[in-house]
Amino acid sequence: MATVPTSAGSSMEYAVREAASGSTHDGSIGRVVSVTGAKAVVQLDHGKVREGRFGSEHLHRPEIGTLFAVETTHTVVLAIVSALSVPVPAQRDGDSEVWIAELGLVGELWKGRDGRAATFNRGVTIYPTLGDRVRVAATQELQQAFCGDENASVRVGSIRQDPLIPATIRVDDLLGKHFAILGTTGTGKSCTTALILRSILEHNPAAHIVLLDPHNEYAPLLAIGARCSVSAICSFPIGFSPLRS
Repeated sequence: MATVPTSAGSSMEYAVREAASGSTHDGSIGRVVSVTGAKAVVQLDHGKVREGRFGSEHLHRPEIGTLFAVETTHTVVLAIVSALSVPVPAQRDGDSEVWIAELGLVGELWKGRDGRAATFNRGVTIYPTLGDRVRVAATQELQQAFCGDENASVRVGSIRQDPLIPATIRVDDLLGKHFAILGTTGTGKSCTTALILRSILEHNPAAHIVLLDPHNEYAPLLAIGARCSVSAICSFPIGFSPLRS
């Protein structure tokens, strides 16, 4: 018989001791065994993920970046898979093992009067509880989370979880406040910046963008479909570093 964990650190231990339950008919693929702040831990059923009634019926292994959904009374909490592990691997063929998925809570869909998810908000106000069932996010939920208002958004790509769903950004929300594109060398920061700017210019040809580009990286990328005025690189005074405040 499993023992009840006495601390947040022992929640993983508790999940390992629990035996995997049988398959379900509600499309769920596991249950919440730990909730800490903006994170949750899920024990997957039989180490398999099933998309259920909202998607194809084939079984597949969970992946980093997959968006899961957790039903609450008034919301559908959306969480992204950030880590996967098998705390106690099977020692022999045929032995069962427990698969654990660690999730980052990214937002929630508030339900309307008909009980269906209607509007998406970043951040979580109603947290999942222990034992809540978890499923792969439905197509409609992915669209509400990533597409937004078509009139106020521009497309920058597709959702990896479902390539048929466009990934969009809200131009006014993005440019109306400070934001940064961060990453290590080679992760695509320059390409992402150019892609966002091109998408904005394609839908707003009269827009004006001031871009400081000392390495002349962006002019060739932005010249297609937009008029670019490329100025000479400014010469900074001796002793002045643009990286210093």
